[in-house]
Amino acid sequence: MKTILIYSLLAMLTLGLGCKRSPVGEAVDPNPPQPPANCRIIKTTYKTPTLTREAKLITEPETITLDDKEKIQVSTVTKTTYKYDAQNRIIESRQENTLTYYLERFTYTDDYLIQYTEFTAVDNLVPTVIVDTIQLNKQGLMSRYNGLGEPFLLYNTEKQPIGNLYYPGKTHVYENGNLIQVIDNAFWVERDGQFVPTDYRLKRYNYSVNRPNISEVYQFRGQSSRSLPLKEVWEKYQSSQFPDGPVYQKTYTYSYDKLGRVKRRVVHGTPIRQGWMTEDDLYGVGVTDYEYECP
Repeated sequence: MKTILIYSLLAMLTLGLGCKRSPVGEAVDPNPPQPPANCRIIKTTYKTPTLTREAKLITEPETITLDDKEKIQVSTVTKTTYKYDAQNRIIESRQENTLTYYLERFTYTDDYLIQYTEFTAVDNLVPTVIVDTIQLNKQGLMSRYNGLGEPFLLYNTEKQPIGNLYYPGKTHVYENGNLIQVIDNAFWVERDGQFVPTDYRLKRYNYSVNRPNISEVYQFRGQSSRSLPLKEVWEKYQSSQFPDGPVYQKTYTYSYDKLGRVKRRVVHGTPIRQGWMTEDDLYGVGVTDYEYECP
């Protein structure tokens, strides 16, 4: 991997794409229509609970009701916009919050993409810039996490990640196009010539099979499950801190616009095992709002 740190802006060509934004409104029908095909996300707004947050960092606060009927106040953490090329590949993302500004640009070739990352803190007007190369396979998917060299990331025929060559035991299990379990956060040890996981976390998923999943933004990282997830359960195995079994769960609830697209996703995580502290979202609650454009 070749990483270049510089302290000035780089001039790069950004491709524009003229697509129309579709009307947005709350779906009244409890069984919303199937969303139109080929719509893509152009903006996300991410919110988390305001508990313990400084007043100056609370923007656009609102009170939401979780799936267990608990009411909690959330406020905006980040807003991110996305641009795509004519082949529907991500070429730019811009993320802003009250403390930082984060920009990514992607330039594609047949064999690799160039990723330009610019990070600016509110108290430092001079950005930090990183330029890196990500190798692509024949499916247009990243074959390594960064740099050029021997490929090791593996995918199925639907362009979904299934593991890598270094850890044959690190498998993703799919059923009808949906990821139903995956091993992560594992220590891998070699036994009888093969790597096996120890002290690992197993994630299991359930889906709303009649609702298509939210469209993928970073397509080169592989496709996600076909359907909308409803529940995610974390299990720990061979751990020195917890007995084998479930330790944490997340529920997903959605609201839709009039076209049947996901307008808001609310994730609510709760510990199952006493003492479990790890969470993906602050206090286990993450709210994401989506805006789209359609061809």
